[in-house]
Amino acid sequence: MHKKIHIPKILLNKFDNNTNKIIVKYFINHKKTLLK
Repeated sequence: MHKKIHIPKILLNKFDNNTNKIIVKYFINHKKTLLK
């Protein structure tokens, strides 16, 4: 029997939002260092 891991969409959305925030933070920091 194969068990599929089911992740609720709400959790997925939260995870996506967190990764997006991290990516945006990283980009802003990167831009700041590039501008200096």
